Amino acid sequence: MRFTRNSWVISLLASVLWGACSSDDTTEGNGKELVSLEKTELTVPIEGGTYTIPIHKGLPVELSLKEPPTRPDGSVPAIDSREYYYSDPIQYTPTLDKQALHLTVQPTSARVMTPATIRLYDMQGNCRATLLLRQTGKADGPILKENGLKSVSAVMANVARAMVSINNLDAEYTLQDRTHPFDPLSEISDGQLLDCWKKFFETINTINLIRKFDEDYHYNILLAPLYTLGSLCYSQAIAFWGDMPYLSVHPSEVGSNEIELTPVDSIFKSLTSRLEIAIETLDEKGGGYTEDKEAFIFFSKDIPRLVLAQIYMNQNNYKEAWTLLRKIESGKHYQLESTLEYMAENKEIMLGIKSNVIVQGKYDIVPVLTYSDVILSLAECAYHLNEMDAAEGYLKQIAEKKNLSYSSADLLIAVKEVRNQALCKQGGYFAFLKRNGLAQSELGLKDSQLLLPYPPGLSFVRSVE
Repeated sequence: MRFTRNSWVISLLASVLWGACSSDDTTEGNGKELVSLEKTELTVPIEGGTYTIPIHKGLPVELSLKEPPTRPDGSVPAIDSREYYYSDPIQYTPTLDKQALHLTVQPTSARVMTPATIRLYDMQGNCRATLLLRQTGKADGPILKENGLKSVSAVMANVARAMVSINNLDAEYTLQDRTHPFDPLSEISDGQLLDCWKKFFETINTINLIRKFDEDYHYNILLAPLYTLGSLCYSQAIAFWGDMPYLSVHPSEVGSNEIELTPVDSIFKSLTSRLEIAIETLDEKGGGYTEDKEAFIFFSKDIPRLVLAQIYMNQNNYKEAWTLLRKIESGKHYQLESTLEYMAENKEIMLGIKSNVIVQGKYDIVPVLTYSDVILSLAECAYHLNEMDAAEGYLKQIAEKKNLSYSSADLLIAVKEVRNQALCKQGGYFAFLKRNGLAQSELGLKDSQLLLPYPPGLSFVRSVE
């Protein structure tokens, strides 16, 4: 199911699965329908209104305040998420005659409206027909309560730690970080490898736990941003390890059992599907750094656009990536800055997170995604699509703005030179070198060193497709 933040029409499947009538209730033994409403679902606007839903068939029915049926295991569906989300029940008055169900729905000022299921019963108390009633909420006002905001804080903290860790790994392995002596031909220390791996899966685990809660309540309010952040983490990690455990548990919870590795192509296919949902669902707007947790988690659809573009580029699908990147550019929500530092007010920041980790010793903001990456990605795409004038135009745009130089007449190598300067320690450089066939020549790597070893102490098995 897909929902937009603009409409905030929430569909609770539990109302249908456990609150609707069964087929045995609505039909005779010969399969003929006894009672039916002209509509089984009705969505009303913020303003409310008066509605008439005709009744077909002739069996007498009545309204009742009868409690909703239980689940097959006997438990009542748990739909109470009042500690996490601001939501109001729909205020309505139903009346019934022989011909129709009549409803008067009151206006609402709430952001999220909890759906209602109206049931019609026969004289023996059997449910014969149902109507799922939804109401569109107001477009402004708070969404997340204290516990919801705490969940977002946990996601932000984990994403920041994971991005800093994997960006540092990227900088060291590609020799962007020359503050520490490092030989890419030697193996990275087991401790560093395991630390990065753990931070990654701690983040994935946190995302999945919150997503499961959100899905269990059938709100799916956080589905799109959580899909996006999870996809971002996976796309970054895959550059180093290739096939990954596509799991919802922390590695430490797996114990000594073998962990299944999912092929890269299968992971990318799943991530692509999730990011397409996120693009459809999120708002068309700008981004930037914010300390407002609700504003952070409900970011622009430009964020999944960029993540998906990066995935397409890593699959050498530059045409699809180009389309997404041009969409970001045409929105004119961001602009290049002359500085290479990312402070809170920097207009290049598309998604930024405050971090307790000092990044580059200059600021405490993790620039997760930036407009510089968009422009350099556009230059790379244009090169591979044989649009050399466009590639050179994008390259000059960022080089001149940031006073960066490049010496190569080969536009791809020039993009590499500028990327190395403009996006130093922001991650993605190793993936860039690999997809463009430059990792071996630039870093002196053997083919076997294009992927890092898995952390020690873990047992893996490859999935059979």
